[in-house]
Parts: sequence; structure tokens; C-alpha cells
Amino acid sequence: MTAKAELHPVKVSASFEASLQDAERFLIAAGQPQAFDTLLDELLTKIVPNLGRFPLLGRALLDEKAGAVESLTAQEALKRRAGHLQPRQYVSPSFLLIYAAAKDAVYLLNLRYYGQLSFDLESMWLAGSHSFPNTVAGE
Repeated sequence: MTAKAELHPVKVSASFEASLQDAERFLIAAGQPQAFDTLLDELLTKIVPNLGRFPLLGRALLDEKAGAVESLTAQEALKRRAGHLQPRQYVSPSFLLIYAAAKDAVYLLNLRYYGQLSFDLESMWLAGSHSFPNTVAGE
């Protein structure tokens, strides 16, 4: 006989809903509306049911080593605010899901589709950026 995993309700925050809408707008603008359907399907048929059964499935977010003072400060502030919640990250091949596991529920907090992070990198950061002065001698 095997033990049955306890089922935790999975709840959606307003910030998660907003990030999901951002992903949808991004994918529609990129001409890939079917990718959003795939994202929703993965969330609804795989990830949400798995998190409901295994809330600690993802990696602990606050266990990540902070690489900068700003990151360390943000981590410490999040630890204080989290209280009994355990902020975690679920890494999918196409998106990053931030959620919080509690004793009796799982809260979806944010989602970032990876394509959103690098979209239009060349025109935003590389082509004609005037953010940094040219320090090469003679130019």
C-alpha cells in the first residue's frame, strides 16, 4: 500500500494574473498565440496539479546565493515578509514560475516567459545606446 499525497489548493494572486496577461500580450505581439495556449495547457494539466500534490516540488527561492549586495538585501527583506510562506521557483523549459508554499495552500505569485526577458535585446540595449559614454581614446 502506498501513501497518498495530501492535496493542497493552488491559489492565484493578482500579480500572477497580471504576469500571465503580460506573457499573453508578448506572445500575441510576437506572432505566437499558440505558444500561450501551450503555456496554459502545461500550467493547468501538469504544473498546478503537481504543485497541489507536492508543494515543495520547486527549488527554494531564498536558498539561492545572492551575488550582489542589492540581491542580498532583497533576499533578507523577502525572508522577513514571507513569514510562514516558503517562496519557491519552478523552472520550466519555457518559463519561470514563482510561488509560495504554505502549510495548507500553494500561492502562484509570478510567471515570466523566457522570451520576454530577451525580447528585442539588440534594439533596446545594443544598437545606438547612449546610456554609457564612449570612453575609447580618440573617438
